[in-house]
Amino acid sequence: MVKIEEPLDQKKERLLKVVVNQYIQTASPVASLSIEGMHGLDSSSATLRNWMSDLEQSGYLKQPHASSGRVPTDKGYRHYVDWLMKRKYLSAKERKWISKEMDKEFDEIDGMLKAAARIVSYIGGYAAVAFQFAVPTLVFKKIELVPIDAQRFLYVLVTENGFVFDRILEMDVPQDKLEFLNNFLNEHFSGIPLSQINDQFLDDLADEMLSGIIVRILRAVSQFLERESRVKILVEGTNQLLKQPEFQDIDRLKTLMEYFEQGDRFFKFFERIVSKAGLNVVIGDENPLKNFQDFSVVASPFGNDQTGYGVLALVGPTRMDYPHVVPLVEYASNLISQSLSQVLS
Repeated sequence: MVKIEEPLDQKKERLLKVVVNQYIQTASPVASLSIEGMHGLDSSSATLRNWMSDLEQSGYLKQPHASSGRVPTDKGYRHYVDWLMKRKYLSAKERKWISKEMDKEFDEIDGMLKAAARIVSYIGGYAAVAFQFAVPTLVFKKIELVPIDAQRFLYVLVTENGFVFDRILEMDVPQDKLEFLNNFLNEHFSGIPLSQINDQFLDDLADEMLSGIIVRILRAVSQFLERESRVKILVEGTNQLLKQPEFQDIDRLKTLMEYFEQGDRFFKFFERIVSKAGLNVVIGDENPLKNFQDFSVVASPFGNDQTGYGVLALVGPTRMDYPHVVPLVEYASNLISQSLSQVLS
């Protein structure tokens, strides 16, 4: 998001910061009397009321009702996040919680991302989203076929960058042939990118081989990997949103849940707002999805060319605790990057 600095009187900036901070904490419209004398606001209630009116005229605040105090607008939150917000430091306890989750052993990358989303949602108090939108090139290193019974065997496929895939195949393969098949596959396919083992590759191979068993095995592996490579959006902590006053209206929460369920559309939404450059905060009407403009997203990319790229994000009302959420998401996404590098090194 490009920052566009807008001139604001220093005292009004201080007032805007106080109003946003108080509204984040209380979820109640802020009146001039409630902040008189706070944080260097040594002006009278009447003066503060006039300044709040000016901020409303400029689009930074709004008044839900004629007799109520003011609340920040999306424009007010944007100015706050870009120019006024002071990041909070994560506590030692919070950092320990996140590190502990990332230090666990995971059978697959999705397990790591799910754990990260779960702990970030718990600490942040909002819904968390995690997924990989670009995976590294997978190169065939080794496969082992393990018999289970006369009609089934387990294959364990290892790639050169450390991914392990295993599945049970129901296929009538003589058990005395498994050792030959293991040796043949490892001798002929080691070092081949898995993306090359496509339908055309397998059709050509079938023409050259007397037995179709190897083709059938590789086709089953290829189809499984194709399914695995599809983007899976992992969502954790939607129940956390029920604690927020904005979601006492169940229809608003239902709208968010419907978007979470629209995998491809939601994925494209994140592709549009997230770059590899760093953390991004998208507030309210900045969201490209019209029905998503009641929410804010704090998203941070993770990974690199070797591990693949992904996104970790917190989704909540525009009244998010940005000073806490921004460093939280950034810290956790950095740990995911480190963990991925260690697992795949």
